[in-house]
Amino acid sequence: GTLGELSRLLGPRLVRMVELRLDGRLRRRLDPTDLVQEAWLEVVRRFEGWRAQDELPFLVWVRLITAQSLATAQRRHLGAGMRDAQREVGLGEGRSSVSAVAAADALVASMTSPTQAARRAELREHVLGALEELEALDREIVILRHFE
Repeated sequence: GTLGELSRLLGPRLVRMVELRLDGRLRRRLDPTDLVQEAWLEVVRRFEGWRAQDELPFLVWVRLITAQSLATAQRRHLGAGMRDAQREVGLGEGRSSVSAVAAADALVASMTSPTQAARRAELREHVLGALEELEALDREIVILRHFE
């Protein structure tokens, strides 16, 4: 149906969103695709409730549910200590901030020539330093602008 088609269309975008926000300590244990599938099950379960409201556009609502699912999974795997004020964006309960490391990796990933490996590593460190200096909300804006 329509939700299945939307899942197929939005899936890669949501996976990218999760990849950029997944805590580095969990990258080997949690698959972003699995997290997006879990979030989509919640979207299907709560779809009628979304249809009854007119405040949130569909994509914003789906991103919110995906962010909540990611935050829940990270808390489940890392424990309650994960809720550090520096990791929260402040745009909604349970919303994880963009990982500076993931953002730096994504920004320099286009430099793939083997001869540029050393320059890429140096650039990554500079980008990482700049991203870590940003407030979580500003880092979120950079990622939304360049990757989502």
